[in-house]
Amino acid sequence: ASLRIQLQYLLLSTISHAPSLLSMPSFVATKVGVLLALLVREEYPTRWTSPWQDTWQSLRCQSVSKESLLTNSSRRETMASLDMYLRFLDGISDEIVYPAATPEHDSGNANEDSASAALSSVPRSAAHSQYLSLRREQVKDSLRGFPL
Repeated sequence: ASLRIQLQYLLLSTISHAPSLLSMPSFVATKVGVLLALLVREEYPTRWTSPWQDTWQSLRCQSVSKESLLTNSSRRETMASLDMYLRFLDGISDEIVYPAATPEHDSGNANEDSASAALSSVPRSAAHSQYLSLRREQVKDSLRGFPL
């Protein structure tokens, strides 16, 4: 558990520095969001009671205002912070909310109760899994502002 606390501290302190967000490559920012989401999956609610608020505050998003968007540098920092928060939420979606839509999770889980195990023993068709994956990507694209 102490390694997880250290990782949580390291990730939150890393994202709290806006200049580092501006220079962070996109794939690294995505990995940071996924790592935060995985920590939420393991630590929430017992050891990390407020991951959304902690991440939001680390990104200093609570200070977003019309005035903070007037200067170009402030606008870039604010957009980088909001982008990181959306990557964190995207990681939550992929790792916690919709993990069953990915093929590696279609076989069921040995820790499930008998009712849900019976339901998961019905094999999903490849077309159904593909539909779920496509639908999830469409939702993400619409949230990002891309046309469907």
